[in-house]
Amino acid sequence: MDEEKLKAVWNETLIYITVGYFFIHVAFYFIMMSMNGGSSLAFVFVLPVFWVLTIIGVGVFAYQKREALFEKKKKNRSIILLLFCTPFPFIVFGQILGLIFGL
Repeated sequence: MDEEKLKAVWNETLIYITVGYFFIHVAFYFIMMSMNGGSSLAFVFVLPVFWVLTIIGVGVFAYQKREALFEKKKKNRSIILLLFCTPFPFIVFGQILGLIFGL
């Protein structure tokens, strides 16, 4: 088999954006969990702003790099990374943890 066909092609910039988004989101979550009382309510406003800014930024990036991101070899991987730049995986993961651990 040809090694070119087996080699996974990922966009490094999009990987860095996704990993950065993940760590910032997890940091927000841990900060919220460590706050007492209603002080974590401020994150009700901070998180949606963070989500909107990230989605707009990644959307602009994807639009500018659409030819490279959505070529045949990279299309599925790019869509997966773009999906992880949204709040939906965190919401689903939180719901699953809530069901498992009763959080």
